[in-house]
Amino acid sequence: MQNFRDDGIAAVIPARAGSKRIPNKNFRVIDGQPAVARIIDKLVSTNLFDQIIVSTDLKKIPDTLKKYKDYFHLRAGNLSDDQTSLVEVMAFEANRLASMGSYKYVLCALPTAFAFSKDEIFQSLSYFTVNKKADYTTCIKTFESNIERALIKRESGDLKMKVPKHFFKRSQDCEKLYHDVGQFYWGKAAAWQSRKPFFSGNTLGFELASRFVFDIDEPNDWVMAEQLFECGLWR
Repeated sequence: MQNFRDDGIAAVIPARAGSKRIPNKNFRVIDGQPAVARIIDKLVSTNLFDQIIVSTDLKKIPDTLKKYKDYFHLRAGNLSDDQTSLVEVMAFEANRLASMGSYKYVLCALPTAFAFSKDEIFQSLSYFTVNKKADYTTCIKTFESNIERALIKRESGDLKMKVPKHFFKRSQDCEKLYHDVGQFYWGKAAAWQSRKPFFSGNTLGFELASRFVFDIDEPNDWVMAEQLFECGLWR
């Protein structure tokens, strides 16, 4: 395992209080523990990070999170609405970290990033640092069904191919396509600070091992997450 002890490494967990589709998502209890606390514990258990920050607009820490209060840092009020991008939040926090110490790499871990393992934090960082030109690394997985054969349902109810030329293409001949699964993002501190854009040729993709990985955005996603914990697939 590569030794990162000479590099300043920090983690930011962006945990906004507001959530429309799943109320209180970032602080909601799942499998007996608030979501954000679960991620804090996972990051702490790696012994990798010199600093861990929960970036939030939550002014009062609930009793269930009192023991984690030292991790919580209020972000600027204008960075807590639905329109603020993740890069904007991370730029703010990367600059705050720069005032606290010297950090080369900063991890952004989402509060509902339940699927990744501790080992994958190390593996993805090693993968990231090998490519000196990369600014970011994000977690990806392949689409369950290849989107080259995507269908459009018209108002009349009938279907048509999104790209008709792929109709006779065998699934095994389709290009392998991936999507971001909303777990964590590695970035160079300087890239976050300068708001360098994602997916412009400077972002690596790290494929997570688990097939049970997805971004938790809708109420049904939360139900699925609870079921995966109950089955022991995310413990």
